[in-house]
Amino acid sequence: MVSSIAVSSGTKSSVGLGVMLLAAATLAACSSNNSGGTGGVPAHLTVVTGAGLSGVVGTAVGPIVVRVTDADSAPVAGATVTFAVNGGASLSASSIQTDASGEALTSVTFSHVAGAVTVTATATGLSDGITFQETGLADAAVSMTLAGGNNQSAPRGSLLPDPMAVLVTDQFGNPVSGVTVGWGTNRGVLTSSSGRTNATGGSQMQLTTPPGAGGAITVTASATINGAVVMILFTENST
Repeated sequence: MVSSIAVSSGTKSSVGLGVMLLAAATLAACSSNNSGGTGGVPAHLTVVTGAGLSGVVGTAVGPIVVRVTDADSAPVAGATVTFAVNGGASLSASSIQTDASGEALTSVTFSHVAGAVTVTATATGLSDGITFQETGLADAAVSMTLAGGNNQSAPRGSLLPDPMAVLVTDQFGNPVSGVTVGWGTNRGVLTSSSGRTNATGGSQMQLTTPPGAGGAITVTASATINGAVVMILFTENST
């Protein structure tokens, strides 16, 4: 009986030790899948928020948040995410480790040049990154200048060869759209009395010279810029 009990006890000890070793090996394997973090092996990188933002040039937009998950969609903490941006913009952080939710965040500061910039995010262990765009918008209008169509001539009662044009820009020279420009003339007929600047900051107008006597024609373009009325003069001629 004593010998039988000893054998049984030894078997139970061996089984218990085997279970403990197996558990330890499993934990070690999980740990090696994500250095310094928790969760499984990084399998997916997605945008949580912050894609498609817009802001005035020279300002920051964000936060831009991405998430790293494993094959089971569980968050992976401690994974390294690298952000990059083009177009002269800058990032508040370019290399970040994901938090307990598997998330990493940054923000973008636009340069003084309006337009779209592309943000790229990649994660260690993933072959494919993700890209999305943010858009820097022009600042408030500060200037309106003559952009073409001055000093033209046309026979009486006919259209001038080219439209008269003005350009509205911000303090950095970016074109400003949506500014109302009023047009007037002392002689002849304009195609319209007002217009709004387009995406390139321009407003154009055409003039038909008067059918009567020839001579000089004065055309004005005016707009309220930075709280003050700015006027541009065109001198045309009817022959």
